[in-house]
Amino acid sequence: MLTIKSLLTLAALAAQVQQTDIRQDVDDCRSDNFALRIVACTRLAENVRLLPEQRAFVLSERGFAREMMHDAEGALADYDAALKIAPRSSYAYFSRGKLYQRNGELERSVADFDEAIRIDPDSPVVLSERGRSRHMMGESRRALADLDRAIELRLGVAYIHRYRGDVHRTSQDNDRAIADYNEAIRIEPGEPSAYAARAVAHQQKGDHDRAIADLSEHLRLNPQSDWGYSLRAASHRAKGNLDLAIADYSDVIRLKPDTFPVFLDRGLAYREKGEREHAIADLREAMKRYPGYQVKALRELQALGAETEKKPGVLDLLR
Repeated sequence: MLTIKSLLTLAALAAQVQQTDIRQDVDDCRSDNFALRIVACTRLAENVRLLPEQRAFVLSERGFAREMMHDAEGALADYDAALKIAPRSSYAYFSRGKLYQRNGELERSVADFDEAIRIDPDSPVVLSERGRSRHMMGESRRALADLDRAIELRLGVAYIHRYRGDVHRTSQDNDRAIADYNEAIRIEPGEPSAYAARAVAHQQKGDHDRAIADLSEHLRLNPQSDWGYSLRAASHRAKGNLDLAIADYSDVIRLKPDTFPVFLDRGLAYREKGEREHAIADLREAMKRYPGYQVKALRELQALGAETEKKPGVLDLLR
């Protein structure tokens, strides 16, 4: 890929130039310290010894650092500048495509990935990301074609199997999804997201025991995962293990109470357990927190015979 070629060229340049600051900037321009990366990449981008392709690479690296520091506008300006000076930089197209993908501008992301692939047609990284964007756009068949090709080009990459598993799962092809997640976990057993994704496939098959096992491993690897607790609570609740479900919903509330309609979910679990007062308290909290769930919460409160605040806008929806 162009990325590797650019890095090698930069490294060669640094070795040839008898200036310590140049060699250090090459390293710092790839640093996970994004503030340091921006400074180093800026110096390199202004260095007259660099070829246009090399400058495009360092501008793209600076753009990524700006993205990670929540400066999407600055990142886009860097990617645009990289493409202006090196119109055949597949890495700049890829980098800008990822920015569009993260911002939900999926058609633009696919257009940039198309350009990157036109320049570098056998890049599994770009193919996999185009497949991911196409999946997010609901184009499952085209997404699978990209991901199949990416796996053919580069075996043993966990996240590409995970992406393909996601496409299979959303198409309700759970057995194929589980096979891809199995492979992702075999390659990278310490990555928590594949366990959660496989758990959802197990849930869709009605296999809540396997889902709970996967989610427990996911949470062992990522104890701050509110999504993991919420998913495991759903499986516990489906099995009738209401105390365990309530405990998991409580952990979601501890971590991110507004991420899910979790007060509604916990309130329903309390109702199923026969704990009326706890159910009412949670359902009232859901009414306050989740506008999209007010009607459902109000119906549940009415079914429990609980008095509610008179909110005409919500009550009108029940008529």
